[in-house]
Parts: sequence; C-alpha cells; structure tokens
Amino acid sequence: LDFRFGADEEVWALIHGEPAAVPNGWLHLLVERGIVGLLMILLPMCFLLFWYCKRLVAWVRGWGYLHPACLLLPFVLIALVASGTFDCSFLRADVLMVSGAFCAVSVKSFPRNGMRKNV
Repeated sequence: LDFRFGADEEVWALIHGEPAAVPNGWLHLLVERGIVGLLMILLPMCFLLFWYCKRLVAWVRGWGYLHPACLLLPFVLIALVASGTFDCSFLRADVLMVSGAFCAVSVKSFPRNGMRKNV
C-alpha cells in the first residue's frame, strides 16, 4: 500500500502495468518447470489415480465394506483442481506432500480383493 502513495513519476515509469505472472496455477507450473517438470508432478498422481480406479472397479463388483478414507482422493483432487485454477498455492512443497499422502492412503483403503468381510 505504501508503494502506491510513495512512488513518484520516475518510479512509475519503470514499472509496467502488465501482470508479472500467469493467473492460472497450471499454466504457471508449465511455464516455470516446463513439460518435464509438469510430468514429474502429474505422473505420480496419474499412477495413484490409475490404482484408485482399478480398486474402485473391483469394489463395485464385490460391493463390500467401503472405508471412509477411500473418499480422500476425489476430495483432494477437487481441491487441487479448484486451487490450481485460481492461484499457485498447490505447488508448495507442504501441499504436494500432504495431498500425495492423502491420495496414497485413499488408494490403500480399498479392500484388495474387492470385498471385505465385516468383523
């Protein structure tokens, strides 16, 4: 706030009115890290999503007991997509670690054979 009121004409001549960064976190990821960096972040999530879908299909065939932790992956993905659309906060190391851990817990919460006996 002080900058707007304290800057004189010489300072304003040096500053451009254009945005300095892209407004979308996904484009920021692509621009900052390139295609290889984008793949390094998205590939582990794609593997987790593949195993989640595979275990979800096995669960649907057996219709056994579903642990509530199985719903973590869809909620985390919805939050990451919504966050990445409007800002770059999903690229912080703590967010990537926690979201990856939640997704891994969600994948492993499915019963392995599709049906779990209630004990």
